Amino acid sequence: MATLNGTAGNDTLIGTGQGDVINGLDGNDSLSGLGGNDFIDGGLGNDTIDSGVGDDNIAGGDGNDLLIVNYSGSTTSVTANSFGLVTNNLNSSVNFTGIERISVTGGSGDDSFLGGFGIFDSFNGGGGSDTVNGVDFSSLTTNITIVEGTSQTLASSIDSVTNIERFQNITLGSGNDSFVSSGLFDNGIINTGAGNDTVNPGLGSDNVSGGAGNDLLIVDYSSSATPVTANGPSRFISNGAGSAVSYSEFEWVSVTGGSANDSFTGASGVIENFQGGGGVDTVNGADFSSSVTVITLIDGSSNTVTSSTDSIVNIERLINPTLGAGNDTFTSTDLFSNGTIRGGAGDDSINAGLGIDTVFGGTGNDFLIIDYSAATTSVTVNTTAGSAANGQGSTTSFFEFERVSVLGGSGNDSFTGSSSVNDTFHGGAGNDIASQVDFSSLTTALSITDGTSTTLSSSKDSVVSIERFRSITLGTGNDSFISSGAFDSTLVGNAGNDTINPGLGFDSVIGGTGNDLLVIDYSSATGVVTSSGTFVTNNPSSTVQFTEFERISILAGSGNDILTSADGLIAVFQGNAGNDSLTGASAQDSLVGGTGNDRLDGGLGNDTLIGGSGNDTYILDSLGDVLIENPAEGTDVVQTSISFALAANLENLVLTGTNAINGTGNTLNNSITGNTAANVLDGGTGNDTLIGGTGNDTYKVDSSTDVVTETSTLATEIDTVHASASFTLGSNLEILILTGSAAINGTGNTLKNTITGNSGANLLDGSSGDDTLNGSGGDDTLNGGTGNDQHIGGIGNDTYIINSVGDVIVENASEGTDGVQSSITYTLGVNLENLVLTGTSALSGTGNNLNNRITGNTGVNTLVGGIGSDTLIGGGANDVLTGGTENDFFQFSSTADKIDTITDFSKVSGNQDKIQVSASGFGGGLTVGTLTSSRFVQGIGATNTSQRFIYDPGTGNLFFDIDGLGGATQVQIAILATKPNLAAADIVVL
Repeated sequence: MATLNGTAGNDTLIGTGQGDVINGLDGNDSLSGLGGNDFIDGGLGNDTIDSGVGDDNIAGGDGNDLLIVNYSGSTTSVTANSFGLVTNNLNSSVNFTGIERISVTGGSGDDSFLGGFGIFDSFNGGGGSDTVNGVDFSSLTTNITIVEGTSQTLASSIDSVTNIERFQNITLGSGNDSFVSSGLFDNGIINTGAGNDTVNPGLGSDNVSGGAGNDLLIVDYSSSATPVTANGPSRFISNGAGSAVSYSEFEWVSVTGGSANDSFTGASGVIENFQGGGGVDTVNGADFSSSVTVITLIDGSSNTVTSSTDSIVNIERLINPTLGAGNDTFTSTDLFSNGTIRGGAGDDSINAGLGIDTVFGGTGNDFLIIDYSAATTSVTVNTTAGSAANGQGSTTSFFEFERVSVLGGSGNDSFTGSSSVNDTFHGGAGNDIASQVDFSSLTTALSITDGTSTTLSSSKDSVVSIERFRSITLGTGNDSFISSGAFDSTLVGNAGNDTINPGLGFDSVIGGTGNDLLVIDYSSATGVVTSSGTFVTNNPSSTVQFTEFERISILAGSGNDILTSADGLIAVFQGNAGNDSLTGASAQDSLVGGTGNDRLDGGLGNDTLIGGSGNDTYILDSLGDVLIENPAEGTDVVQTSISFALAANLENLVLTGTNAINGTGNTLNNSITGNTAANVLDGGTGNDTLIGGTGNDTYKVDSSTDVVTETSTLATEIDTVHASASFTLGSNLEILILTGSAAINGTGNTLKNTITGNSGANLLDGSSGDDTLNGSGGDDTLNGGTGNDQHIGGIGNDTYIINSVGDVIVENASEGTDGVQSSITYTLGVNLENLVLTGTSALSGTGNNLNNRITGNTGVNTLVGGIGSDTLIGGGANDVLTGGTENDFFQFSSTADKIDTITDFSKVSGNQDKIQVSASGFGGGLTVGTLTSSRFVQGIGATNTSQRFIYDPGTGNLFFDIDGLGGATQVQIAILATKPNLAAADIVVL
């Protein structure tokens, strides 16, 4: 045993073979231990240390040191690792530290070398089957070819190997390398580095990384009797019998299965080749999109497809396949779920079978076949949503198809089409429904009745054995569609004169071009039916939204329905039971109220309104409107914005708007109400009520029982009543005109009235107010009442009744013999003949230049005849009578007339006055005619029994004695103020 120490220079130290201690110290030393159990320390410098044999401990020290271990003579297995131990597993071993490079030579045994750890490794396997774990050839740019099981020699600037048969955890170079393993050996981690590499890891449990470049992984499990599983997304392949490959960064993957039922799942971005071998093999995610040839795939049969993307050989099942650019066919017939099937380009035909599938047609004119004909439950298909289900677990979601054919089963199937798909729906047995189907290409007339089996074929959609339709587009003929159920639909009539009844659901209906009719039957409805513009609602169970219809017919139910049409739409509304509101628009509508108190408004156009039973309201705005009301069908009212005469069996009329229009009644007891303008209201026969509003209204009445009501109190409005029967003006009425020729009366109110008579004998009474009375023709009586009234008698022997000093009488010449009855002092105007003072007040009455007859009242009157041959009648008080010029008459009816004073009794020729007495009023046996002389005596009393009138010329007192010298007392009847020489001839008995 020796201790050898170097110097500061580059030393060469060789041991004795007896367990030496060798210290190189400074310098780039060469140290050799030879035999024995040596301790060698390189010290400073880049040292080379040869351990020799024995159990040695090596310390490289500072610098870039190389350890050489040569066990080439060993017959046992050499084990070396770069982190500090080399042994021949017999009588030699090396423990080392501080070594940057190591060179190990094995012997004839099966050696195992573990490299790495930042150390440059050089492994020489020698004889035997040697394995290197953890070598790095990444610095090599030349192509590496490694075939495991054969002796391999490689040298790089990192690691080098000689006579190595097996590799674990190897990193290849940057060339186009090839690594092929066979058997069950586990290669650990294989990193290919850059370059287009090919790796076949064999049958072990391997982890392979392709690195940069276009790399190919080959996994051959053809000998496997257990199911092979390849999962591209997870980058994992297993044969189920202990062999497995985890991989990454490969652009190509080729997997060969064995004799069992293998399962392959492809990955996006990877070109894969799956070979099934024996068994029923499944590929998930195969991509044949690069193929331009026609692909025909039949699920359940062995399929082989080659493309520049993915390829398959002997594959029976396909999940999530992508077909090519040709006119491909994919057919599945059983319950297998094919996942997502993508048609790619080309005109593809796909039958996804009975699994749970998602299908994309891709570009081209693609055809999807869904065969659920064996289903006994309800099939549901929606080509708009791209969904199909047979109710027994089979579903298909589909997209990008131009044609879809669906076969339903024996259940009640539901099919929904798409505007972008040519659909064919076979209903099969059951009560089947088709929605969103388009027959617009058909030119022949269609007749579809919901609930009956229908078969139609068109260039767009086709149906076979379909009983119900929801959302349908009809053809261009005169089509008919009738629905009766509570289904939600969208119906399009298209061209032609179509008739559509959408039923009782929530529907959207488009008439299209042509003269189309929408029929809505809500007769069974108990809620409120409403229609407005383009909506009809049976709240809350049904709604129809419609457009492009020229005609609409709605039969409402028993609720209080509100139906309103729209412009350009001919409406036929039937209210049925309930208090309904039916409103037309601009067309010629027909509205039938039915039972109940209905409101019918035809709108513009010549409409027909039929109220039915109940108290109905008609709204009228066209002369062409026709109102039909049968007898005993309630009390009805017409509201009109035009002049209108009530038809038979209509009771009431209300004028609306602001135009000056007229309203006329019929033979019933009508109520007619005006609007805000100047109206003419004529009740007709019957006991009518006429009600005006603002405006200068005219009322026509024919019965005293007619009632006229004027609601406006505006002083600027003048309202007129034309009456053919006696009539009294109500409040707020100004003018009354009597019509016809009957002797009827007209009475005013408190306003300033104008009352005009007819050609008959009328009694016109102004009541209070400053009135104007016009008798017109006939012997009229005009009484202005209180107020300053104007009286115009007109033709006939008229009577004027005066109550106010402001009263004015207008009487034209040659218009009859007219009389004035005045309760005030009064002087007759021109052309008035007679005056009668009324009441009990002390009044004066004065005549004119006509032959007047002036009669006093019971008060003390002063009566003056004026010019003309007048007759003055004092009455029952002590009156003063002045005859005036010409031959006047002073008339006494009885001794009860008290004592009148005659101021100007004259016997002058041309002015010869007379006293007239009533034979019946005075009695005493007077006979009509000039009083006989035996009945007259001048003096203070009678001198015989024949004398009746006693005149005292001295006093001018005139007495009457009923029995002359009999027992009765004479009674003074007059005082003649002029004390004329009165004689019997001056008294006339009437």
